[in-house]
Amino acid sequence: MVGNRPTMELYALEVFSTVVAEQSFSRAAEKLLRTQPAISLTLQRLEAELGGPLIDRSFRTAKKLVLTDAGQVVLDFAKRFENLRGEMATALGELRDNSAGRLTIWRTGSTGGKASQLTKTPSLKPIESPDGQYLYFARHTTNKVRLWRARPDGSDEKMLEAIPPLSDAHQWWPSGSGIYFWIHTMDKPEVDFLDLRTSQIRRIYVPHTLPTPWLAGLSVSPDGKWLVYSRVDERFQDLMLVNNFR
Repeated sequence: MVGNRPTMELYALEVFSTVVAEQSFSRAAEKLLRTQPAISLTLQRLEAELGGPLIDRSFRTAKKLVLTDAGQVVLDFAKRFENLRGEMATALGELRDNSAGRLTIWRTGSTGGKASQLTKTPSLKPIESPDGQYLYFARHTTNKVRLWRARPDGSDEKMLEAIPPLSDAHQWWPSGSGIYFWIHTMDKPEVDFLDLRTSQIRRIYVPHTLPTPWLAGLSVSPDGKWLVYSRVDERFQDLMLVNNFR
């Protein structure tokens, strides 16, 4: 406490607003890449700091979470903080772009020639689809990494909404019919596959080593039979190869 004012962390407000948005502690934990007990503990500490409950737990059989009056007030301010954080990130990004130059995507012929700029907004890791129809790339949006695609000439930019935010700009790879990507579900990493024809996501591979090592990078062999990634354990790093059972 500072005087009579509670000293809360913005992360606690993010947890609370996510629980309300998802209407579920377990889904909020999955979205925030945390365990359910950790989410519950964070909310309990926030309620203790604010001096009262934010969720009315007497409605245990209700299909929706019921907020107390204090909970509704806190939720409104949590949304304002989230908007302000996004505006701050955008402003700082623009400041960095102006002072250090923007990291944008360009294209030139394999034998040289004049280069043409494909993106105006900061983007990285461009990969063309095997059929040459699209250019995929990563972009930082409000402190999150999202995947985008555009036509080879840079037109028709579109964020791939079906793929959730990623923790790293290098943990994905396009194939002929979809995109592979690392995702952390309840603190367990796995490789999922987005089928662009059906917009369905399927689980492809889950590392069996415990405790879970740090995983980095992802690529697919040209014939589509193998997934390749780096794994860093406590003492050394390995280049891993796993059969693609898609």
